[in-house]
Amino acid sequence: MSSGPETRFIASVHRHLPPEAEFHREKMANPYRGGTADSWYSGLKRDLWVEWKWVELPKRPDTLIDITAGKKPSLSVLQQQWICDRRTEGRSVWVIVGSKAGGMVFCDNAWSKAYRTDTYLAQSLGRGLVANMILDFCQ
Repeated sequence: MSSGPETRFIASVHRHLPPEAEFHREKMANPYRGGTADSWYSGLKRDLWVEWKWVELPKRPDTLIDITAGKKPSLSVLQQQWICDRRTEGRSVWVIVGSKAGGMVFCDNAWSKAYRTDTYLAQSLGRGLVANMILDFCQ
C-alpha cells in the first residue's frame, strides 16, 4: 500500500471513525475503469462516495488552489465526469482536499472552482471533524 501524504491523510481521518465492524468503509481501486471515487462509506441512513485529494499549501495567501487543473493535485477529467455522473443519478459524492492544516470538504460541486490559500485555510477542518461529517451524514 502506498504511504504518500494522501494515504496518510485518509488514515488519519479514519482513525476518528468507529471500527469497520461498526461503520463500513471500503477503498475503491479499479484498474480497468478510471475515475471511480477513492472510498465508499455505508451507513444506516445512506451511503457516501469520497474522492480524496492532497495539496501542499502555497506560502502566499492569495495563491489559487485549483484541483481541476494543474499537476498537483488535480481531479482528472475521468474523475470529474464520474463525480458529476453519479451526482446526476442522485448519489452522494464528496471531494475532500487534505493538507497539513486539515481538510476542506466539498459536499457539492464547489470543488470545480479555484480557492485562495487563505480561504482554504479558513475553511479547513480538523481530521476528527472531517470524520464526524462523514459519520453524521451516513448515520
